[in-house]
Amino acid sequence: NLFAWGAELLLHHADAPASEVFAKGQRLYPKSVRMLVGLGSTAYAQDLNEQAARWLLQAIQLDPADPRPYLFLGKLQEVTKSESQEWMEAFQRYAALRPDDARAHYYYAVALQKQHRGERDFATRGVELHKAIALEPRMGEAFLKLGLLDEEKEELAESVRALQKAVEFTDFPDEAHLRLAQVYRRMGEAEKARKESELYEQVSEKKKAKMEQERRELGEFVITGKP
Repeated sequence: NLFAWGAELLLHHADAPASEVFAKGQRLYPKSVRMLVGLGSTAYAQDLNEQAARWLLQAIQLDPADPRPYLFLGKLQEVTKSESQEWMEAFQRYAALRPDDARAHYYYAVALQKQHRGERDFATRGVELHKAIALEPRMGEAFLKLGLLDEEKEELAESVRALQKAVEFTDFPDEAHLRLAQVYRRMGEAEKARKESELYEQVSEKKKAKMEQERRELGEFVITGKP
């Protein structure tokens, strides 16, 4: 009942009251993964991303095989610039536990990228991204990260191909257009870079509206556990 009450409050964007309800639920049921996910979601809704991550990592420690906290931590991953070693280890575990889950491999690859360890992680990142794409061939986010990896490796033609796939398979490919513009400039393709920059400006406004809608639908995500 407490979980349903907290989720209902989230559905109505009453973030602070929802946080209080989930906190009470967590005190009463300290081993409940979904109460911790609820706490993480309310922290995220209030832009308290570090606190949200702590709740979700605690949930992962309680039950490493439960996919729900990983999925929500993946949403946090989209809006954070850096991640702790603990995040990377959690996503590495998730990819090992769910080898047939494209998103598990994708999350792990992104966590490696955000460690900023350069060439030390190139091979592993590439393997994880290719696994994700093999499992989900139209996964635009994975193609985007593959394009970034190819650029880091100075394989610019490969980067362009991957980023073009990211544009094709992503609903609002603002970052893919931006990265394509950067790669084209490095290749001396000024006109192509200009066009991609224009497309980036057009798509980025639509992307902002999409992200705001996702935030409004946070309560539904907590209830269903679907990204």
